[in-house]
Amino acid sequence: MYQVKATTRNNTSITFFLAIFISLAVFILASPAQASGSGNLEEELDQLETILNNSPGYSAFQRTMILNSAGELLESGVSFDDTKNIIEDHLSNSTNAYSVKKSLDLILEAQTEGLPIESLLNKIEEGLAKKVESDKIFSVVDDELKNLQAASNILQQIEYSSETENYEEILEKLADSLEDGLSQDYLSAVVESGVEENKNIEEIAEVVEELGTLNFQALEMGLSPEVIADIFNSAADSSAQIEEICMNIQEALDNEMAIASAQSSARDNLTADTVSDSGTDPSTQVDGPGPASAGNTPVQDSGTAPIDTGNDSGPSSPSDDEDEDNAAPPEN
Repeated sequence: MYQVKATTRNNTSITFFLAIFISLAVFILASPAQASGSGNLEEELDQLETILNNSPGYSAFQRTMILNSAGELLESGVSFDDTKNIIEDHLSNSTNAYSVKKSLDLILEAQTEGLPIESLLNKIEEGLAKKVESDKIFSVVDDELKNLQAASNILQQIEYSSETENYEEILEKLADSLEDGLSQDYLSAVVESGVEENKNIEEIAEVVEELGTLNFQALEMGLSPEVIADIFNSAADSSAQIEEICMNIQEALDNEMAIASAQSSARDNLTADTVSDSGTDPSTQVDGPGPASAGNTPVQDSGTAPIDTGNDSGPSSPSDDEDEDNAAPPEN
């Protein structure tokens, strides 16, 4: 009996010391990893500082300001390569320091809110590559960020978890539809309607993508936002099924396109009739010299002479015809 108890105590002691040993091992292994992580951040900031020091256009204060924003971005989980690319792309465009900081801060805002940053990075890179002014780049990126935030709020309303595997893909599709001009209220109503119809989120995202395309198509046709809103709202009132809503919108846009085409043809026919009645062929008329001409070369509103200064200047002005009719007859 005593031997059994002693054996039990020994086993307990061995288990206890083994647990302590494992804990120490984990701590020892984890400590270098933590130190390494901190060291990597310091090394990355050192590299960024070297890059900034090679840009003589920035003051010491401005370099520190950019480094502080870059450090926050790295700590939030944005990769070193993405952070470095933002800074280098701005430097290659000789962008002022405050614009660099603003770019970093916009990406940090998205990253902090758990939003995908790839599209924002692409817009910054594309704008800088095309030498677009910083204010215009920020306007585009800020709009994109607001679209992502709005799409995220809509997904939260239907309790769609950001931990879902395809969350970012769905989020970006919703944001793209907003970029195509779809209103936030309309998008929210469509998503909620799809949920009520027990459609899965992938189906809803496809419908939203289609609606965004239809809205963009309407804008390309030259329809006013008011007309487009009327078309979309009428389609929504006509049916509770989102597929039918899309079909009704497409039908309405086809009708608008047919009306626009008919009006364009009527204007062309009216112009042709007017030319025929006047007996004047614009292609054969040549303007005489007048106040708007210099050296017999007509000048356009833009102040530049057209490439073809021959027979494309349009019908002659009434003053020219009047001078010709009132000219004195030749002396006998």
